[in-house]
Amino acid sequence: MDVTTQLVKHVLSSSLETIPEKAMERAKLSILDTIACAIGGSNDPIARFSRNLG
Repeated sequence: MDVTTQLVKHVLSSSLETIPEKAMERAKLSILDTIACAIGGSNDPIARFSRNLG
């Protein structure tokens, strides 16, 4: 079994109750940080240039 299949099986067999609270809080902060960075960089000249390519 390859690593990807093992990872998918592990994720699918997990439940929220088995994830430590500290890990959940860190994940929430990471998601918020990613969204904030995306919003913050959305008006950057490179971001505008990229949007205009499509």
